[in-house]
Amino acid sequence: MTNQAKNSAWAAHPDYHIDIKPLSHRIKIKFNKVTIADSHKVLLVQEQDYTFNYYFPCEDIRTDLLSLTEKISVCPFKGDATHWALAVGNKRVETATWSYQEPFSEVKQIKNYIAFYPEAIEELIST
Repeated sequence: MTNQAKNSAWAAHPDYHIDIKPLSHRIKIKFNKVTIADSHKVLLVQEQDYTFNYYFPCEDIRTDLLSLTEKISVCPFKGDATHWALAVGNKRVETATWSYQEPFSEVKQIKNYIAFYPEAIEELIST
């Protein structure tokens, strides 16, 4: 058993809710006037007691603008999150995105998806 699996809270809280829904429309994020994410395959993730987040497939994100940070955070219902900084031109956000590279099986749909902190979203376009 890995350390991550030991930290899962699902067994102790089986009625906890994380709803993951694919969206049927296009979502685009801009930062410093540059499109950094643009996808028709966004997941809307609504976790109990939290606001919703958009999760974008990695292939629909300008990952060339991201740099891996040393920050790791732990969610007892999703797993260990890796974080990236974002730099576009002269603007930078030190903690701009997160991703669960090995999420718990209950939320396996978010693997290979990245979400953005509000500081990295200057413009969100939904069409």
